[in-house]
Amino acid sequence: MGWGHAPCPPSQLEDLASGEWIDKYITESGFHRNVFVLISLVDMYAKCGSMEKARQLFYGMVERGIICWSAMIKGYASDGLPKEAHDLFFEMQRENLRPDCYAMVGVLSACVRLGALELGNWAKEMLDANEFLLNLVLGIALIDFYAKCGSIAQAVDIFIMMKEKDRVITHVKASHRWDEAEKVRLTLNEKGMQKLPGCSWVEVDGVVHEFLVGDTSYPMSAKIYEKLESLFKELREVGYSSTIEFVFFDIEEKEKEYFLGCHSQKLAVVFFLINTGANDIIRVVKNLCVCGHCHEAIKLISKVTGKEIIIRDNNRFHCFREGSCSCGDYW
Repeated sequence: MGWGHAPCPPSQLEDLASGEWIDKYITESGFHRNVFVLISLVDMYAKCGSMEKARQLFYGMVERGIICWSAMIKGYASDGLPKEAHDLFFEMQRENLRPDCYAMVGVLSACVRLGALELGNWAKEMLDANEFLLNLVLGIALIDFYAKCGSIAQAVDIFIMMKEKDRVITHVKASHRWDEAEKVRLTLNEKGMQKLPGCSWVEVDGVVHEFLVGDTSYPMSAKIYEKLESLFKELREVGYSSTIEFVFFDIEEKEKEYFLGCHSQKLAVVFFLINTGANDIIRVVKNLCVCGHCHEAIKLISKVTGKEIIIRDNNRFHCFREGSCSCGDYW
């Protein structure tokens, strides 16, 4: 096995314990001076949200390539540290390093959190000047940036330019523009493009379990849904109500309530609650951005269960403790 690639699985699943074990083994084995191994470790710690450890490794390196800088910038942005991401990006500029698309995604995300529209526009001009290919990753970052800064016309312009449009529809739906979202969806369906289903992963006893939205195929499905219903009764007692406006479909209210309860991250959280001890931290990875309803529900779940719940979606980390989230309800 090449140790330059070994940390990848822990980073993809946000398995910090496994990554720390690999880090220790690498140090004991004398591989810690290898620049490729160090870059992989920085990337692993950044993706697992352990930014202090990533920072220590980063500044201890003699050689730091663009991949390493990008991992740190994107890591800071994902971990809710936009100023650090912004500052590191400009430190990289002073080193005369040309950013890659991942560094640009990180700084655009930081600009959103900082409310820095002018800085984001500067980043967009830099993309144009350096002839960056407008791929899916960059396109979504730009649309997210302009939409959250209120520049809808510019977001639409980017959308029109993109070749891959499926995942971008979420930003239209999130504005409650159902008719427009449905028109775009029908157009994509006519072109044979299908929506990416919501999927979440959680590790229990060394085994990774996968859940899809509305999943009933899992062997423990009956028990999971029974526990979920019981949990929602507890949530209602502390003020929870189904926020059906977060359902991105124009359907009946009862259907919306059922759909909301079946989101994959809720199923993963409940599965973990059923199968683990009282003091274990719940860590879930989701392939899409966490929706507003799940965000509100999981805040309350952390309150009624006393659990720390960490969710890594495709945008950032959310650390839920005692009824609040590290993102400050802005993501």
